[in-house]
Amino acid sequence: MAHSVFRKGGVPALAFPASEDASSSCLCTLIVKVNEPTRQATIKLQVGVPVQGFDTEQRITLVYDADNFKPGTTTVSNATVSPSQTEQIARSRGGIKLWSLGLVLKHPCVVLYPPSSGNIAPKYASDTRFQQLMVLAKATRLNIVFDSAWLHPDKAAQFRCLTDKLELTGFPRNYTKIVREADWTIFSPVEAAPPESPPSYDEVSLKRPRQSRTSSLQAPTPKRILLDDGTEFDPGTPTEKATTEAASNPRLLPSSPPTGPVYVQDAVENAVAKLLPDALQSILPGMLTRMFAVPTSSPPPQTTPAALDPMSPLRRIIRNHLTTHADELAKQITMDTHGHALDLRDTADIELQEHIDDHRLEFEVLKEDGLMEIRRLYDTKLEELEERTAELVETVELETSEAYTTAKENLAEFVGRQRMELLKEMLRVERWPRSVAEPAKRARSVPLEVRW
Repeated sequence: MAHSVFRKGGVPALAFPASEDASSSCLCTLIVKVNEPTRQATIKLQVGVPVQGFDTEQRITLVYDADNFKPGTTTVSNATVSPSQTEQIARSRGGIKLWSLGLVLKHPCVVLYPPSSGNIAPKYASDTRFQQLMVLAKATRLNIVFDSAWLHPDKAAQFRCLTDKLELTGFPRNYTKIVREADWTIFSPVEAAPPESPPSYDEVSLKRPRQSRTSSLQAPTPKRILLDDGTEFDPGTPTEKATTEAASNPRLLPSSPPTGPVYVQDAVENAVAKLLPDALQSILPGMLTRMFAVPTSSPPPQTTPAALDPMSPLRRIIRNHLTTHADELAKQITMDTHGHALDLRDTADIELQEHIDDHRLEFEVLKEDGLMEIRRLYDTKLEELEERTAELVETVELETSEAYTTAKENLAEFVGRQRMELLKEMLRVERWPRSVAEPAKRARSVPLEVRW
């Protein structure tokens, strides 16, 4: 089953041929679908352009199936474009990383376009996007630039399948009834063609050309034979009678229409297409009712027995054909209807599963965006907290250093005073014993017994 690598609806991208510069790139929508088990992959580029014959912009899709890739040539590399182009495809303003997906094709891509009567022509001759789209559809080497932020981490493995050397195949396309499929030749030149001049009066003349008469009579056509055989029917209403007489009389048959300009024939065909259904509805019901009427069971009057009309050849042919092919046709219609219903159901199941997968991928992308936003807020608040903590630590260190210096100075001053006082006290104590000891020595030096 196909899984979208990017979000539902694709992502903005810039695509341009490898032989040209990125300045001439075409802004488009990139859609990548990959199925790893079956080795299937398809890349689509969608562009909306004004097209002749439509009031609104029409979506043109360029399809690049994987089986159209040359094996081993698909590359993914970093890319650089102008700031204005980057703003067109970027997912967010910060941390932009552009990737370039390079493709080398075996032949030009497939073009899907809305149903139209002819080629696709630009609505405005000055529309450059149409010219870029036509050049891109013709290219067999191109680069697709997109923002790698659109790629979810869980889808990276699927995206890397595009660059594997193993051969891949494309997904089958089952939407040919909705759009038409062609190649780059469906695009008409950008230059608008001048309007055609109206035809002359001689060209528009509807005068019947004179026909040469032949002596030999031509053989009647099979349609004429059936009409002649059908004259045995009941004439019916005046309208039916006039129609039958006109068909049976060669002089009343309309002559072949003259061959005039194309637009005159188109007008005649449109008028016939509008008037023919009403005419058939007014003529055929009565004729078919009488043709296939079931005979009544009541016996005919005995007085005037009427002979039954022989079955006409046209009625016999129609009845035999219906009897032979009615059952087979009914079975075939039933089988076709049943098969069509199964196809519609399978298509609906696939679309529903893809819708669910796309919604799941969108939810994962939204979840990832939410987590990234939470991480960003967390980092911002953490930086603010670290700055405030650093400022607070610096303030505390400064105040602590000042308090330590002040306390040290006060302590040194206090210790100095205490030491001075202690020194003074020690000096005072040292002097006092000396003054007491000197008189004692004198007393002992002169004995008491000594008399002068």
